[in-house]
Formats: sequence, C-alpha cells, structure tokens
Amino acid sequence: MAQTVWNWGPLVALGLIFLIGSATIYAQLHENTSTTQDSMFVIWVANVVCVLYSFFKSIYIGPGFVPKDWPKNKGLVHKLVYCPACETYKAPRSHHCRQCGRCVKVLDHHCPWINSCVGNDNKLYFFVFVCTVPPGCIYSGARCILFLIKYYATMFSMTHARYHRYRLQPGIFVFQLTGAAAGIGVALAVSLLAYVQIRSILSNSTDIEKWIVERANSMNPSKPMLFPYNLGWRKNIKEIIKQSMRRDGINWRVMKGCSNYDLSIAVLAQRRTHAEYRHTLRITRRSGCWGSSLGIKTCISRPWTEGTLTVYPGDIVQVWRQKGRWLFGEKVLLEKDLIRTVFPLQRGWFPEDCSEKMETHLPYDYRGDGLFLEVNSIKVIKTEEAQTMVTEEVNSSKKDV
Repeated sequence: MAQTVWNWGPLVALGLIFLIGSATIYAQLHENTSTTQDSMFVIWVANVVCVLYSFFKSIYIGPGFVPKDWPKNKGLVHKLVYCPACETYKAPRSHHCRQCGRCVKVLDHHCPWINSCVGNDNKLYFFVFVCTVPPGCIYSGARCILFLIKYYATMFSMTHARYHRYRLQPGIFVFQLTGAAAGIGVALAVSLLAYVQIRSILSNSTDIEKWIVERANSMNPSKPMLFPYNLGWRKNIKEIIKQSMRRDGINWRVMKGCSNYDLSIAVLAQRRTHAEYRHTLRITRRSGCWGSSLGIKTCISRPWTEGTLTVYPGDIVQVWRQKGRWLFGEKVLLEKDLIRTVFPLQRGWFPEDCSEKMETHLPYDYRGDGLFLEVNSIKVIKTEEAQTMVTEEVNSSKKDV
C-alpha cells in the first residue's frame, strides 16, 4: 500500500481538523477578546501547526519496513521467523502487516487515519500527533461552547443583538455546535490512544509482543519469560528515540541475560506446539454462502466472531478449532513431502459437513522455510516439552550472541 494522504482515513482526519479549526477561528474573529484570549489563540495555532506537521510526517516517513535482503548473516535464520508473504525472514520485533503487504519493524498497529502502520520509524511523530490533538480539541470545544453561550440569546432578541453588535444565525449555531461536539469527541478518543502510546513507550513494548510473552508464560508458568527490551522507563525512552531517529529498529539493547532473538524463538516454539493440534481435512462439497447449501440449521449456527472460508471440493484444509457444526482453519498445500499454508492467507470458519478426515503423515511446515525438517519430533511434542525446547534455544542463542 502506498504511503499517501489520498485515502479515506487521512482525508477524514483532515476534514475533522478543518471543521474544528474553522469553528474555532470563526468564534475568535467574531468576538471581542481580551489579551489573554488572544494569547491562548496564538498558542492554539502553534498547536495546530504541530498537529499537521506530525500528521504528515507519520504518513510519509512510514513505519520502516524490513529490507528484502535481510539478514546478511544467513547463519541466524534458524532463530528467525520466516514470512512466506514477503519471502524473507522477519527481523526481531518485526511483524507482517496485511494492509501494507510488508514486514514492519516494531509493528504497533495499522492506523487507518494515517493510512499506514505505526512502527519504529514514525513512532515518535505519531506520538507527538496523538499528544497534541487532545489539548487543541479541548480548547476548540470550549471556545465554541462559550461563543454559543454568549450569543445564543441574540437569535431571539434584537435587544441582545444590538448590545453585542452581532446576531447569531441558525446556520452558524449548527456549525459551532457541530465543531464543539467534534472537538470534544475527538479529544476523548485520541486521549485514550495517547494513553496507550505512553504506556507502550515507557515499557518499550507493543500489544503484539505482550501477547507473545503471555502465551510463552502460559506454556510454562513455572519458568516465566522475561521481556528482553524493558530496560526501565528512562532507558526505554532513550532507546526508542535513538532507534526511531536512526531508522534502525532491528539492533536493540536488551536486558542482561537475554538476547535480541528471544521473542522470535518463543514464536517458533509456540508455532511448533500449535502444529501438534492441527488436523488435516479434505473438502468433499462446496460450502456455499455462509453454509446455506448445507441447510438452515448449519447456516444460522455460524459463528459471527470471525469471517467464513469458502471451500470447494478437492481443497485441503487444516483446522484447530470447532464450534458446533463449524470448524476454523486455513487452506494448505501438499508439496515436497510436507504441508504448507496457502498465501495469501485463506482462513476462517466453514461447515464440518462439507469435509472428511484425511489420512496423512506429512508434517506441517510451521516455520514456512522447511528448516523444521531438521527436528523430527514435531509429532510428539507436548506443551512442557515445547517450552523446554524454547528455553534451550534461547540459552544457545545467548551463547552465540
């Protein structure tokens, strides 16, 4: 996806900025103001300039993508997660974004309002953006409300209109009320986002990384995994500023006793364990739209939490969840004596009645690059054993580093 402002998200954001800003400027120009009010208005204008600057910087600098030829040292690939969509390895802390179509360095989330991901390179600009929007919107909302309170009576009384030398028209009343409501609403919404970003910077972590650590700890609660990048809030702020300004996002400082590959190794261990619970099925009949071809009971019992997967006779799928008459899985291919996921990813719910169990002893390529074939214990790994393996791999990686 191209990094451009010409998309519905940035255009809506700019439209809100224009609406709120226009209402504020109108109130300032049509009211006799004091020196203090004029000074506050100048500060507000500076705030708006900062908002627009950080907004466009967040869009056009971009989140920072993992280079296609990374890593240079091919001896590290056994510690890295392979991305079949990009056909390369993911750098530590990077994740693939389906909307951008690339692996993003330190992916936080994909933000539709900037038509791009929030990642290592634009994190500081995005942080400035979400921190400057709330105070500006609060000022605008308050300014418009005070303007309406002062001139509301002039809509119905000529005496008040002559006294204030201004008469509020119904159209201007609606305009100012809309500006005030938009300002307060945006301030509340973006304040929550700013709070999330502040927590992320202080802990030097993202929600994705927290989820990885939580899953690793659930696999072995007796040996909790340390998050390697949390150096304390002061050092975290310095490290994030340094990484963002240098446009690096790959070579991070870590806690003593940890390595830069701990999260990648943990993800590989979780995939290895997950592969044990996947069942291979062959599709025998078309599912139809929402399972309509299999009867009304199947259709109305469809889970609504996630999308459906349209399957056709002959398709091969692997499933790992079931809810009533429906199974959740993804399409796979049988190739080179192994099972691989189909890309672009095709995943979702489909009716159980349109499939049959398929007898196969081929292993699932949970890595995506085939290197897992060097470890033949995939079929017998248990949860605790998988955690033991990831601990051993983490320890070996520390020695290598």
